[in-house]
Amino acid sequence: MKKAIWIIVVCLSITSILFAQEMLVNGTFDNGLDGWTHFPLMDGNHEGEVDGTDDGDGPAMGSGPYLWMFCEGTSYMNQCIYQPIIVQPGDTFDIDGAFKDMTGGELNTWWMELYVGFDEPIIDTDYPAEKGILNGFKTWDGCAAGIDGTFKEDGCVAPADSIWIAPNDLESDTVYFMIKTGIYPDNADPILYEVAVDEMTMVKRGGGSAVNPQPAARPTEFILHPNFPNPFNPSTTIRFALSAASEMALSIYDVNGRLVRTLMHETLNSGTYSIDWDGLDSRGNAVPSGVYLCQLKSGSMTETQRMILMK
Repeated sequence: MKKAIWIIVVCLSITSILFAQEMLVNGTFDNGLDGWTHFPLMDGNHEGEVDGTDDGDGPAMGSGPYLWMFCEGTSYMNQCIYQPIIVQPGDTFDIDGAFKDMTGGELNTWWMELYVGFDEPIIDTDYPAEKGILNGFKTWDGCAAGIDGTFKEDGCVAPADSIWIAPNDLESDTVYFMIKTGIYPDNADPILYEVAVDEMTMVKRGGGSAVNPQPAARPTEFILHPNFPNPFNPSTTIRFALSAASEMALSIYDVNGRLVRTLMHETLNSGTYSIDWDGLDSRGNAVPSGVYLCQLKSGSMTETQRMILMK
């Protein structure tokens, strides 16, 4: 019996790997900037530069070649690299990457932001947060100076979760993945700004998290329905209703109140929706058997349901 269970687990693992799909081209920067577009000057005063290198000094969580992004000047600098991605409504992506402050913490006014946005960047023009900021590092949020970590573990721009779900009301199937970085020098002396990027990934999950709007009469209440099946293994469907268009978050917690994964964090129209949870945490690891809490939050309203994963 144990052998049969082991075979099933292996098969499920292989299936998960087969259905996962890496969306970024050359996210490891093994081929320099192949697949990426570089804008050296957005709305800053100095042009930034990028260079693929393999000198062994890259991010600790990376390996091999990495991208070196730098600029020297005395005033504001802002540059980016980006590439288009084809998505479908409800597509769910895990996003991660390795980053390093190459100055060893000497800079205290720099940032590096990740975007999944709906508008293609325009050269010489800034790309503001409302166009799709996801996460990143900012010294003024206390987590960029001296950083040598990963987006999942060390990013500090809300929402901190590393999962992005393509909204149901996509106007185009093309979105833009962007890394934007820059600095506000705080003195009159020229300063050399250097950061490194490596192992950027935007992996599409194979099923398990697509959001499905349900054709039904407009709901009059804010409701989180019990998941089905419950108990479940390995996945379960969560249904909820919004009585008005609103920003909402649907999250999974363990019984100790620790966040396991945020399934959704976006603005939805009023309606009834369903989403499948595949029993994976925010790092893509299968969670153990036990009791979990599903929480739906919108504004001042919160609903919670108890779920049991039984393996």
